[in-house]
Amino acid sequence: MEAIYFFSLLVVLLIVGLLVWLLLIKMREISSELRQLRQDITKIRHSPVITSQSDPAVFITQDEFALPVQAAAPNRSLLSSEVKKQPSKRPGFFERNPDLEKFIGENLINKLGIAVLVLGIGYFVKFAIDQNWINAWGRVLIGFSCGAALLGLAHHLRKQYAAFSSVLVGGGLAVLYFTIALAFHEYQLFSQAIAFILMVAVTGFSVFMSITYDRQELAVLALLGGFASPLLASSGGNNYLVLFIYILILNIGMLILAYFKKWPVITFISYVATIILFAGWLVAKAMGEPQAPYLGGFIFAMLFYLVFFAMTVVYNLKQQQPFNFLEISILLSNTIFFYLCGLYLLNQLAVGTYLGLFSGVMAFVNGLVFWQLKQQLNDDPKLRLLLGGLGGMLLYLAILFELTYKLSSTTIEMRAIKYLIIASYHYLFAILIFRFLPAGTATRWPLREILLGLSFGSYILLVQPIVEDARNAYLLQPSGSILPFVLHYLALFLLLALLYYAFTYYRQAIGLRTKRMNNFLWFGCSALVYLVSIEADHVLALIQYKSGQNLKNLLQQQHKIYFPILWGLASFGFMLLGMRYKLKTLRLVSLSLFFITLLKLFLFDIQNISAGGRIAAFISLGVLLLIVSFLYQKLKILLLDDTPPEK
Repeated sequence: MEAIYFFSLLVVLLIVGLLVWLLLIKMREISSELRQLRQDITKIRHSPVITSQSDPAVFITQDEFALPVQAAAPNRSLLSSEVKKQPSKRPGFFERNPDLEKFIGENLINKLGIAVLVLGIGYFVKFAIDQNWINAWGRVLIGFSCGAALLGLAHHLRKQYAAFSSVLVGGGLAVLYFTIALAFHEYQLFSQAIAFILMVAVTGFSVFMSITYDRQELAVLALLGGFASPLLASSGGNNYLVLFIYILILNIGMLILAYFKKWPVITFISYVATIILFAGWLVAKAMGEPQAPYLGGFIFAMLFYLVFFAMTVVYNLKQQQPFNFLEISILLSNTIFFYLCGLYLLNQLAVGTYLGLFSGVMAFVNGLVFWQLKQQLNDDPKLRLLLGGLGGMLLYLAILFELTYKLSSTTIEMRAIKYLIIASYHYLFAILIFRFLPAGTATRWPLREILLGLSFGSYILLVQPIVEDARNAYLLQPSGSILPFVLHYLALFLLLALLYYAFTYYRQAIGLRTKRMNNFLWFGCSALVYLVSIEADHVLALIQYKSGQNLKNLLQQQHKIYFPILWGLASFGFMLLGMRYKLKTLRLVSLSLFFITLLKLFLFDIQNISAGGRIAAFISLGVLLLIVSFLYQKLKILLLDDTPPEK
């Protein structure tokens, strides 16, 4: 009974298919009639209006003379400019599909129908297999026949029903892919190589159809099937060479397609699928394995990087079009992903040996492309800035890796020298960024402010502890060397040069009396006071320390005596500069530092300070405060003439 039931179901499906075929023929006839009607209406609308050979004349009578005046013709340029509409935003779903019934009937039902049809064919073939009606080769031939039938029907309907034919092509390709996969996995009718070749042939055929029909969705289906082929034809082995060669060939094909067509979704799908497959192999098959093919993985990663770089830029450079956000994101993430994978793979081959060379080569490649684009007059500035920034950052990392792995760190002194040299290199690179970073970048992103904050914060948290250890090692150990301590003056000089360069940039770019300059003055004055205080601490320790003394107690005593005097002098200097250049911010910094100094002196230092130190601190601060008050009284007319800060 079940056999009779399923044969009856097959007959019903055939009858329904025949009715659908007749309905499609009738719809094609109606569509051709509608197309002819539209053409006739278009001809009527664009047919010229028959007018008289000459425009009517208007006669103006003045006294006894009648002068013929030609009627003024309308200004067509003005009319055309009035008719032009402003570009509108992309309409929403319901605006693009006001007739929901039409959308469901023409667009949604065909996709659901092809999915249901494929499932129905699959269930019927499965039932026939379970009942042993069809042997293995028969089952495979049924699958190939169904796929070919869908592709043939799609080819027949490609002109009248483009969207419907694309859906049929997708269904036919899906049937072919899964038929080959079942023949390989379930029935072992094909070897792995033959199954793989058949899937490659199906992918190539689908790419050919997408180019011939000029349909992006067909290219997407071909690409998805192409990336699914290795998984469908996989036997569970670890043959990465065949997998990556196939993916490389597929991506080269997409690169050729990208040269002729601007289909960004193709580039995006290829890029994401390649990253997933490569990262999956790297995590599952390579990481933690001592004998993993790291060199081969690095070579394929480099080839993928070059292919996607070319795939993203080739069409825009050929057509001289600007790059959008997606393309810039792919270029940036492509470089970052390849760089991180390259660092890991090369580090597994030889720890730290090739990292600097690898970073330098990547910097050279990005810099070379940047230089080539700069020679063009109509290049995209976004791409040029991206490549220039990547090249500079990679060059910085190349030198950093060389310093990190080439400098010796066997002893404590050599380790301190190494870290101080690296810190000096950081500050030198920051100065170069201030010099060569385009001025317009600061208006969009606060890169310079972030750079200043990181540089000064790294000096406080990282460099200063190393300097203190080097100083204490020289003072407390008989065989201590002063070289690491002296070397820190190079980092200090570069940090001060960075602050000075930042001040000159802000003064020239945004002016002295702006909010950003005021913020920088507060930051710069605070940084100067901190650096001067720390360096005075080092100098006093080197001068006054004697063997056997408690260095910590000595420094605490010097803080109570010399810091108030030093801060008072700094406040006085800020006040003089603020009065000289009419900068209210500097004068406020001076007064704030005076107030902090007095609080420190009266609340913390006055009880434990020596008599001589107490006298020196009070007298010096008193004299400085009186001088400041005198200058305020003498220059009050000039000070009241401050220009308010610009916004």
